[in-house]
Amino acid sequence: MRVRSRSIEIAFICQVIAIFIVIIACVVNLSIGLDKAELWSSLLSGALGYLLPSPKIRRKNESFLHDTPLQLVSSLLPKQHSDAVHDQVDNPDSALG
Repeated sequence: MRVRSRSIEIAFICQVIAIFIVIIACVVNLSIGLDKAELWSSLLSGALGYLLPSPKIRRKNESFLHDTPLQLVSSLLPKQHSDAVHDQVDNPDSALG
């Protein structure tokens, strides 16, 4: 089991090194300004897309800050608050009727 995880780590490091070499080659060739700029820019874009992490989709009620007052109340006083009050504040048109 340990040998397999070690080989996965080595493969990951080799992939990252190869992507960095591609990125450096793209930047150098784009800086020199020779022909085929479209090729180098698309290769650079693909390499950066591979290297950067994919975005995560937030749920509707999840906030950027994990210690919002609503979440604190939910954890301190479970089932002792009403979500209807928060829903009315979030959507004032529904509170009017």
